[in-house]
Amino acid sequence: MKTILIPIDFQSASVTAIAYAKALYKKENVHVQLLHVMPELNENLQIQAYNQFKTLQETILKDWHAHVKLSVTSGKIIEKIQEAIKQVKPQLVLIGLTGKTMVKELLKLTDAPVLIIPKGNNKTNIENIVYANDFKEIQVGNALEPLRDVAQSSKAKVDVLHIEKEFKPKADEAEESLEYYLELVNHEYVFIKSDDFPSAIQDYVHKNKIDLLTLLLRDHGQNENNSKGKLVARLLEETDVPILSLV
Repeated sequence: MKTILIPIDFQSASVTAIAYAKALYKKENVHVQLLHVMPELNENLQIQAYNQFKTLQETILKDWHAHVKLSVTSGKIIEKIQEAIKQVKPQLVLIGLTGKTMVKELLKLTDAPVLIIPKGNNKTNIENIVYANDFKEIQVGNALEPLRDVAQSSKAKVDVLHIEKEFKPKADEAEESLEYYLELVNHEYVFIKSDDFPSAIQDYVHKNKIDLLTLLLRDHGQNENNSKGKLVARLLEETDVPILSLV
């Protein structure tokens, strides 16, 4: 059974994340671990959190046949999310985007794939996915599993997007892994010439009505090539579609 970790503060962004997870896994038997982090332990706030969880059970969670559990703890949110990842070993961390800085910090720390839902995103149906490919060999064997699983679950098409400054043939060291994981997924390769990678990706996302942007975060956002780190940061700042960050 898949385990999905969703940090929540019971505000609109985290409720949107729950709704997105519900739509994504409506046909699967999954375990959903909700994590609520408080600055410090407070009995009244704990009671309030469980009451809010009860409200969720009576509303958005009512007709979802998932195993949903709430964990309430205190401390620094990034540290507690990381602790939860090590403890429950989720196949996916799903976060409603409120503070971009927090998400950037989490991407640097976590060893789990993270699906980021931007504030105001209400579309839960995934039809078109783009995977921004950098031609480099994929070192972690199962890194593409979440992309495959989401695509298969949603019956979505995946565009493998290559962006280069010049139209020159280049060996794609990732192609073997991509073909292995996307064998049963409708997919195609797209090549774009541009020297502004973030703008090219964003333009492609908007022109092709992409529902999910997928990136492979090879070293948790601390890339040796500084331009790669800037790419992820800029996309997080500008995106209005969900981002699936693979590791």
